[in-house]
Amino acid sequence: GMTRLLILGGTGQLGRALQAAPLPPHWHRTVLGRDAADLADAAALERSIALAKPDILINAAAYTAVDRAESESAAAWRINATAPGVLGAATARIGAAIIQLSSDYVFDGVSEGLLTEDDPVGPANVYGASKAAGERAVAARNPRHLIVRTSWLFSPHGANFVKKMLRLGRERARLRVVDDQIGRPTDARDLAQALLAAADGALRDETAWGTYHVTNGGAPVSRLDFARAIFNRAPWNGPAPRLLPVSSEVDPAPARRPANASLATTKFTDRFGLALRPWQDALDEVLGHLKEAEAPARALAPAGGDGP
Repeated sequence: GMTRLLILGGTGQLGRALQAAPLPPHWHRTVLGRDAADLADAAALERSIALAKPDILINAAAYTAVDRAESESAAAWRINATAPGVLGAATARIGAAIIQLSSDYVFDGVSEGLLTEDDPVGPANVYGASKAAGERAVAARNPRHLIVRTSWLFSPHGANFVKKMLRLGRERARLRVVDDQIGRPTDARDLAQALLAAADGALRDETAWGTYHVTNGGAPVSRLDFARAIFNRAPWNGPAPRLLPVSSEVDPAPARRPANASLATTKFTDRFGLALRPWQDALDEVLGHLKEAEAPARALAPAGGDGP
């Protein structure tokens, strides 16, 4: 029969990638936008899910403003912790499964080496705490869950580190980038395909539900080395900016970031037979997309360049 997929959070990087990704055979996709699904309105969420009757729900909606979460903890908590609990209960009630997206930020990032799914969580900021609470809420309410932690999402769409670096690189001759945060960049489009394949696998083999880490392959890097890779690989006009290493201590943000956010992905690969390509290959592809998207716009810009 038909497998009905419901996607919540269609506007973010992952939501957009999930809408564009090729579906497994005999799947049907519906996207619930913000207008249809107010994450603060539990009753409305439950109604939407009961109406859509999905076989599986992917919750790609999240409060992701990490620094702002420190001062807006109620909003972060409502969207990242309370709403997933409601979604877990609503899907369980109709016999549907749920995929909840989570983050490397559930870890304090103090330990060395790759972090496994069995390592204890210990968030260092409000955002991470709200995501960890969301994981627990989903797991407690619907045993048929995939909780998928990922890191450093980038894509041609939405706000992300790659686009931010390219923007700042055009504006400034020198860029300060932290060199003491380590992780693995992840292409939202690769993640979307992996989620759909894993969902398909888990619906066929009910022993596969659980918590997994999914990122692109390739060696983990510091933010500084990621920035270097971006400028080295970008089809760059003119001189690239000079990158200056800076420590998180010298340039503190309101929310403390995990120093080591390198997630071990072997559990996912062993279970589903899927390994995502190296992040460098994905980066090259995204940079190509961004270059194409930019070319016509630049040609049409009025003389004097007073664009946005």
